[in-house]
Amino acid sequence: MNKINYISLIICAVLIHLSAVAQLRYTPEIEAQASQGDKDALRSLGYCYQSGNGLKISYTNALSNYNKAAEKGSVTAHNDIGWCLLHGYGAAADTVKALKAFQAAAKQGDPYGMINLAFCVRSGVGVKKNLDNSRKMMQAAMQNGNPLAALNEAYYYLAIEKNAQSAWTCAEKAAQSGLPEAQYALGCLYYQGVSRQPDHAKAVAMWEQAAQNGYVEAFFNLGWCYEHGDVYAQSYQKAIELYTKAADAGEADAQYRLGCFYYYGNDVIKQSYPEAVKWFSRALNNGNLGGAARIGECFYRGQGVPKDYDQAFEWLTRAVEDEEGYVNPSAMRLLSACYRYGRGTDENADLAEHWLKMAAEKGDTTAQDNLNVEGSVFHDKPHSLPWLPIAKLLDDYDQPGRAVNLYRLAAQAGNAEAQYHLANSYFAGRGVKRIYNMAARWYRLAAMQNYTEAQYSLAKCYMDARGVPRNYKRAIQLFTAAATAGHIQSRLQLAEIYGRGEVVDINQAEAARWRELASQPLVVDVPNESHPVVDNDGRQMK
Repeated sequence: MNKINYISLIICAVLIHLSAVAQLRYTPEIEAQASQGDKDALRSLGYCYQSGNGLKISYTNALSNYNKAAEKGSVTAHNDIGWCLLHGYGAAADTVKALKAFQAAAKQGDPYGMINLAFCVRSGVGVKKNLDNSRKMMQAAMQNGNPLAALNEAYYYLAIEKNAQSAWTCAEKAAQSGLPEAQYALGCLYYQGVSRQPDHAKAVAMWEQAAQNGYVEAFFNLGWCYEHGDVYAQSYQKAIELYTKAADAGEADAQYRLGCFYYYGNDVIKQSYPEAVKWFSRALNNGNLGGAARIGECFYRGQGVPKDYDQAFEWLTRAVEDEEGYVNPSAMRLLSACYRYGRGTDENADLAEHWLKMAAEKGDTTAQDNLNVEGSVFHDKPHSLPWLPIAKLLDDYDQPGRAVNLYRLAAQAGNAEAQYHLANSYFAGRGVKRIYNMAARWYRLAAMQNYTEAQYSLAKCYMDARGVPRNYKRAIQLFTAAATAGHIQSRLQLAEIYGRGEVVDINQAEAARWRELASQPLVVDVPNESHPVVDNDGRQMK
């Protein structure tokens, strides 16, 4: 079994839990019924231990109650057992046993077990990869009422078969169930008008439903519509409120938009360059390169930060010369000025002319006026169909080039999981040219969001000097952060490091400690930032 595929599934597979259980909170009645052997109460009690809904989190107790519920005949409890075994929560991670648990749930008609089994078969986790069988399982899950299976079918029809009508049918079916991801996706179909006339009013109506269910991307899109007067009457106040909700949830594009509001100011927000720099920095730290361009401009003009042409040149260069072909026309124009006047770099008339022409060609009107040429102006748009699940689908169907483009969009919007996958693509040269420094860059951004797989991978980069200078101290810090959050490979790596003593003094006691922890199931008593609690549907619990 391919290790990357296994890691991919553990991080990316959307593992389903009944929404009715997701709303549960512990009560003494649940425990009393569970003590009498009631299978539904046992499963509910397990979920309360897993989620921390009224109880101290304990994966060991969660798994114990799921096992008891399954013994009493709870079909869906088998799915929960599979989820725990896949992640190593409450017991040692075991993909084969996890697969058998999903199979037990699926065999008895549980749609949640069906879709999880389909994801395992699609990615080759615990079983040989088989796309045809996976597809049949996904369709069976959809027929048995799993809305996420219907949504995945919609993505399949769009990305693989290019059958828009079937995609619409599946997306509508999923959205009607109340699934927020499906409501958002259907809104995107309406907005883009895939094979139909666009209907922005219906798009906004679907995004509103998704937003009511807490879907972050919907907040961004609705904010964009208020900002631009699309369907809604223009309202900067509403736009700012919605962008703030998305930005607080880590959405990098929303953070960038807030920075722009503070940069220019309006009748709702007073202009504040320091506040703009704060939001641009947050956007940049989450992967939005527009933040680099804006920070460069702030240093160039001394807005919110001391004027510093060296810093300006560094940030502007990063914004326009990115390996991914990121386009920011205004940054190109300012970089042209740096070369023309020797600000932060040596004077170079040829490069000044080059970047001015590039800015004009990419739509910067000031550059166009300077050159007296015409060009199209870039217009920003709301986000389109969910990038990450479609990228994963394309990856599994061996279309890495198309997958990388979508990973990049999701990564630049601040999605840590997408940043990790994009880093893997650069590291392996899958779908894109192998560039280790780009891999390290995206690992770093995901690691900053406490993504343990990215912390581990970035640590390996520091150990092997891949894309970053060799730095054993930093590597050990990253391994330790991931290991403390329960990452098994990081624990084993630390055991080897301390046991061999090649980069630190030999410490057999410390090696034994990490080796012992690696053999134990993960037990979390209190959720914290370094170990976010994840529901069985793959989303972080609130």
